[in-house]
Amino acid sequence: MLYSNKIAKNRISLSHMEEILDIEEVGLNIYSTNNEIFNTLDELQIPYKEKTIEEILNFLFDRLLFEYMENQSHYNEKTYSKFKKTLIYQQLQMLIYHVKSLLLWMSENDRNQIPKNCKILYRKQDVNPVNETNYLKLYERYKIFMEIATPERLVKYCNSLVGLRHFSVRTKAIYHAFVEELELRDINYDIMLYGKEKMLSYNIDIVTNYNKLIVMKIEL
Repeated sequence: MLYSNKIAKNRISLSHMEEILDIEEVGLNIYSTNNEIFNTLDELQIPYKEKTIEEILNFLFDRLLFEYMENQSHYNEKTYSKFKKTLIYQQLQMLIYHVKSLLLWMSENDRNQIPKNCKILYRKQDVNPVNETNYLKLYERYKIFMEIATPERLVKYCNSLVGLRHFSVRTKAIYHAFVEELELRDINYDIMLYGKEKMLSYNIDIVTNYNKLIVMKIEL
């Protein structure tokens, strides 16, 4: 496991996990080893090396949303209930469980000591099949944030996506709002458009070059 076996067994409620495990195919489970967990992260191309717990949980919920939306034409409770019976849903939820367990272990098995920036993600159990699939609503929300964001904050939004091998509705909304904001501010981002590297495979920075803001690529 990603945490010590000495942690109290009641560290996280298992009721949600028991519901998830009630499917015919089972890959990961609550007793999976570190190697099994890391192998699954690699197989699903979920970045975790040199990432924070908050980033990994965001990646996992982002991937959960992507997998649900990939083969759906209607986003509602009924289609999501069907999705919850799939193996990929179970695998992602198990990964979320193990990462949350690691977070709790790092907080000395005390929920009150979980960092503030992780508490919402720790409490979160699932994606919302209606609210979180509304692209326009998400785009408008991020657009409002980016209109008042400093260049440093804009960079943080973009770099938070680096390492993802997929695009969910959240990822698309962030990237769309980010690029539009660069254009409105007349920030040169040609290097992002014409590079041979795959998007989201590198970090960026925004620097001043001859009194003009320009996006620079930072190799990982």
